[in-house]
Amino acid sequence: MRTGVLLLHGLTGMPSELRPLEKFLQKNGFETEAPVLAGHGGTHLDLIKVEWSEWVDSARLALKQLLTRVDKVILCGLSMGGTIASMLAMEVPERCLGVIILSPTLDYDGSNLDNLTHQRALKLKSFRNLLHLMVDTFPITGGWFYWTETPPYGLKDARLQAQITKSIDAAKAGTSNEFGLFRTYFASLHQMKLLTDHFKSVAQNLSCPVLVMHSLEDTLASMNNATEMYKLLGSQDKRLIALTGCDHVMTLDLQRHYVLKRVAEFVERITDKTFVLPRKENPVWTFELCDRLSEEGSSYFNSFIQQNPDYLAAQKALTESQKVECQGSHLEIKMNNQIQAVMPLFAVQGRILTIGYSQKRWSVDFSEQIENYSVKFLLQSFLNDIAKSIKANRICLINGQALSASKTTQVPGVIAQKSVAAKKR
Repeated sequence: MRTGVLLLHGLTGMPSELRPLEKFLQKNGFETEAPVLAGHGGTHLDLIKVEWSEWVDSARLALKQLLTRVDKVILCGLSMGGTIASMLAMEVPERCLGVIILSPTLDYDGSNLDNLTHQRALKLKSFRNLLHLMVDTFPITGGWFYWTETPPYGLKDARLQAQITKSIDAAKAGTSNEFGLFRTYFASLHQMKLLTDHFKSVAQNLSCPVLVMHSLEDTLASMNNATEMYKLLGSQDKRLIALTGCDHVMTLDLQRHYVLKRVAEFVERITDKTFVLPRKENPVWTFELCDRLSEEGSSYFNSFIQQNPDYLAAQKALTESQKVECQGSHLEIKMNNQIQAVMPLFAVQGRILTIGYSQKRWSVDFSEQIENYSVKFLLQSFLNDIAKSIKANRICLINGQALSASKTTQVPGVIAQKSVAAKKR
C-alpha cells in the first residue's frame, strides 16, 4: 500500500519549517506534499487579501494531487496547519489513516505577546473581540493593527534565532523569506478566528487516530490550545504529548529528533511501515494525555494497581457517587520515553478534576522520584490547563484533598500561573 503525508505550515509560515520532517518521511519511503498556503510566500499585503477558505482550498488542492499518487494519506500540520489538516481529514475519511497536529494554535496567547506593551492587549479576549467586530464591520481596519514577532521567534535554538534576526529586515519591509513573515496583521488573525470557529463546529466528527504534540515552553501559543484541541476532537484514539526543551516550531528546534521519533512511532502504529529512527536525541520529559494507554503504560498501571489495592475501591466509590465525564483518561509521565508514572484522571461533574492518586502515593512519585523542580512546576501547570479545558475549578487527589501549587516546588525565576485550585478561571 502506498502511503503519503500532507504537510501544512502555519499562519505566516513556509513549508521550510516542516522540511526536516518531510525529508525524514521521504527517507523512510513516504510520498509527501508540502504546499505553500494561499497568500503565503509573498508580502503582508498578499496575505491580508486572503480569506480562510482560500487557505483550506489550497491545502485541499495539494491533498488531491497527493491522492493521485498514493492509496492512503496521513495529514500533518504545524500550528494553524494542524487545524486545516484536521478539517481535510474529515473530507476523506475512507483514505485518511491519521492526523498529526504539532503545536496546535487555536489562538495566539503565548508569552511572546508580552514583549511589547502595545501587543499585550491582544491577549485580552475583550479587546480581541472588539477588533474582530471592527474588522467584520469595516474590513479595512484589519490592516491597521498588527503583531510583530520578537525573539525567540518560537525557537529555543540560538543558532536559528541568529539566522532569523539577520533576515528579519526583509520581513519588516513586508517581504517573505525562507522563514516566512514575522508580522501578522489583524486581518489575518481575524480569518484564523473564522477558520477556528468553523473547525470547532465540526471537530467532533473526526474519527481517525490523532497525535497532538505541544511544548510546555511554547512562547507563541499556550498549552491551553493543545488541551482544548484534544477535548474538541471526536476521535476515540488520540494522544496529547506535552514535551519540554523546545518552543513552537518544534520541527526545527532543539527537540526535533524527538519529535521525528514520536511521529514515527505513531505512523508505524497506524500503517505497516517500519522506520529508521534518528539516533540523536536530547533529554526530554513528556506528559502524555490519552484515552488509551500505551503498552508500556498499561503494564506500569497494572503494577500500580497491584501495589495500591485501595485505588480501585476509591475509584469505584468516586464513580458510583458522582457523574464522571472523562473516566478512562490517563496521564503518562515519561523521561526520555521511559514511563515514570501513570496518573488516572476523572472530571467529576465538570467542576473538579480528580487525580487517581492518594496523598502518600503523590508524595512518593512526585516529591521523591522526580527531583527536577522545573518538571514538577510544568506538571502542575499542565494539570491546570487540563482542568481549565474541562471547566474544572479545583484539582483534587482521589481522597478528596485539594492539590494546590504548594504541592509542587515552583521554579525560581519563573512566574507561576495561579492554580485553578485557588482561583476559578
